[in-house]
Order: sequence, then C-alpha cells, then structure tokens
Amino acid sequence: LPKDVPQGRTLIENGVGAGDSYAMRLAAIGYLRGEFGTQDISKAITLMQQAASAGDPVAMAHLGWFYYSGYGGITRDEAKAVDYLHRSAEAGVTRVQHMLALWAWKRYNNREAQDPSEFFKWYERAYLRGHSIVSLGNLAVDYWFARAPLTNTSRSFSLLQLCVRYAFGYCHFGFAEAYRAGAGTPVDLVKAYASYTVASQLGYQEASKRLQELDGSMIPAAKAAGTELASKVLAGLRPIPAVIELQTPEAIAGPSPWA
Repeated sequence: LPKDVPQGRTLIENGVGAGDSYAMRLAAIGYLRGEFGTQDISKAITLMQQAASAGDPVAMAHLGWFYYSGYGGITRDEAKAVDYLHRSAEAGVTRVQHMLALWAWKRYNNREAQDPSEFFKWYERAYLRGHSIVSLGNLAVDYWFARAPLTNTSRSFSLLQLCVRYAFGYCHFGFAEAYRAGAGTPVDLVKAYASYTVASQLGYQEASKRLQELDGSMIPAAKAAGTELASKVLAGLRPIPAVIELQTPEAIAGPSPWA
C-alpha cells in the first residue's frame, strides 16, 4: 500500500477504540517514538498496560521491561516485571522465553539456585515451538555443563546433532568440543578438526584457536581428512531457521526444522 501516515494512525486509533490489543500496542509504540505527533510516554505506558491487560503477549514483554527499568518514570517493581515476563513467555513470545532461560542459567551457574528445570523448560519451548537455534545450542551446552547428577552429555550430543545441520558456528564449535573431549560420543579428532574448521568458516573465532592447538598433535593425513570432511559439511549446510516470534497455532503449523 502507498505510505499514508495519517490514515495508518486513524486506523490504529480506531482499533484502540474498538478494544483491539494489538492496536493498543501499536499506538503505544507510536507515542513512545513520537510518530503520533509529539512523544507522550505517559500515554504510551497507559496504552501498553491496556494492551497487556487485554492479553497481548508482546505488550506484556514491553511492560515487564518498563517495570524492570523504571522507563518513563514508572515506579520500578521487579516482582511485576518478572510476572509480566513470565506471562509473556507462557503466551509464546520466543525471545522472552530465551531471556528467562538465560537468567535462570545465570542464577544456577552462580549457585543462587539449585533447580535447573526453569532454564531447561524455557530453552525447550523456545527451540521446539519458536525454532530458535540459539536456544537449541544453549540447551545442548547446558546439558553438558550442568552440575552432577544433572550432567547429560548424551542428551547434549543429540541436540548438537540437530543443530549442526544448519550454518550456526556456535553449534559446530560445541560439536567439535564434544568429539575432542569424548562427551556423549567417542573421541574423534578428525571429526573434531572438521567441525572446528566449519565453525571457523562460519565466523566463530574461538574455533581458529582450537585448530591451531590440534595442528601440533595430528598427522598430516588426519588433518587432510578433517579438511575434506569440513568441505562436505559446509556444502550441505542449511540456512538458519527463521525464529517464530509469537508462537500461535497458525505460526507453528508448518514442518519443524528439527523433525
């Protein structure tokens, strides 16, 4: 459609008047950015609160950040922030699920929490329903490095196997580390060399250091085999799946990339 800001604003405001939560969120963003005339943060916050109360999951995420940061002069309230973020994640906002998983892992890793179920839960949701390859990679590594008795290198390796079909350097690096350490799979330095090479080609900088370390311990024939295997892997990589930002039944109706 041809750009028509006044008409767009009118339609959005009509949507607000009709009680549409998505229109409320759009209007809130318009007032935040000053796209609806002058910037009006107070009105934006009110509209975002209305959108969240009406059930808009993305508005819940925004409102959670407002309460967490004290944005626009709103009274900081960490309990409300956490509540809105959890409601947003439960409603299917992938990036919020990933963020909550990161927070939960940080608390667990710092020994501020003993129960790892929260980060496992949110990473699982974000990669299975939201198709987030970053969540899949993080989940694989966390299964490896969770404290005993929760360490599960077999589960970690199986998740990495899903991930390395795609052009995502972090997972190829983790795959190489598993082959080098014998974590969830027998030690195989040729495959480790190949996976480090793939990760390096995909821009994962740490992989280049690992290749230099292996150079001094592998015979030329093994390195050549690893280089050849890396070429084959690189030629067959798939593009990284698009993330489903909001997990509605319609959005996840297509085939899963992990099937």
